[in-house]
Amino acid sequence: MPRKHFPPQDPAIASHRSHALKLLHNHENAALSAFLSSLSSSFSPKRLIDAPDPNGDTLVHFAARMHNLATLRLLVQEYGGNPRAVNEHGRQPIHEAIDSVESVQLLVEECRVEVDAIKRGDWTPLMIAGVIPYRHTIPIGSAMKGNLKVMKILVNAGANVEMVNKDGWNALHLAAKEGHLDATIYLTTCSPISTLRPSTSGRLPIHTATICLPPTSPPDLILYLLTHSPSTPTAILRHTDNAGLDLFSTAIHGGNLSLIRTLVRTYGADPNRRDRTGRQPAHHGAMTGQVGALREVWEATGGMGFEVDSVDAWDEWTPLMHAAKEGWEVMVRWLVEVGGAKVGRKDNKGRRAVDLVTLK
Repeated sequence: MPRKHFPPQDPAIASHRSHALKLLHNHENAALSAFLSSLSSSFSPKRLIDAPDPNGDTLVHFAARMHNLATLRLLVQEYGGNPRAVNEHGRQPIHEAIDSVESVQLLVEECRVEVDAIKRGDWTPLMIAGVIPYRHTIPIGSAMKGNLKVMKILVNAGANVEMVNKDGWNALHLAAKEGHLDATIYLTTCSPISTLRPSTSGRLPIHTATICLPPTSPPDLILYLLTHSPSTPTAILRHTDNAGLDLFSTAIHGGNLSLIRTLVRTYGADPNRRDRTGRQPAHHGAMTGQVGALREVWEATGGMGFEVDSVDAWDEWTPLMHAAKEGWEVMVRWLVEVGGAKVGRKDNKGRRAVDLVTLK
């Protein structure tokens, strides 16, 4: 969506607006109401409320952004302000108010705004609610829940759970990316098929969540998606993104040992599956220095059937070559001493691992 452009403000409007904004920011609702009522008939309150600033923001945008329910109600219900006004970023008041349950409730249930309104970048209110935790109404420790109450208001009003943005992400991708388990469970329950919607990069919500999973966090969200989809865990494990990476290789990149252990021991993830360049999980672990991840797979497989010295199909590099180039000394030692990697193996240009150390 292209950025909207707004004409220069009339000086009189700008002056009145400045005073109204001051009252709004100070939460002086009685004074704001008195000021709006005092305007002349030729300069109606609604005209001032709906007048956009250079960024396209109206007074309703500011009230929604501040989560000032009393002021929001005053502007849209008493003085007829436009609850669907659009600023230069394509944001309506519903987008600005998204982490305030009461403000969203007013706009959705009383003002009947469009619950699938799209801001620039093709994000709906539901997508934003899946990303932004409560900032003002709950303790920080509860932030990982996402804005579940707001999401329920939107869905109950008809929000489309399966809408995607320009990156091909639906609300579930975004909630999973942020690690919001409660929101992920709710969206999966609303639309199980959303778990199988690939983004423009070919990643399912479970891949997006795995990429963003901190190494020491419990993998509950990923395991929930793996087992609560219309597809089977085996099929999801075999799904690859546009680069040919499956869930297991993605997990190796992230280095979450609990997830890696579960995928191998419980779900039988293939530790040797190749991507489009012929790289295996060992290559990806070596590139990112995830020696703990490779140790975990080695132990889970008993060192049998886990290939840590194969060449890829791109430049015939082994995991050892990647580790050497990136300077991962611990990884180099492990590959040679435990994995039995051959230090004299050459790539398609005749280079050995030792020759690649200086390339970093």
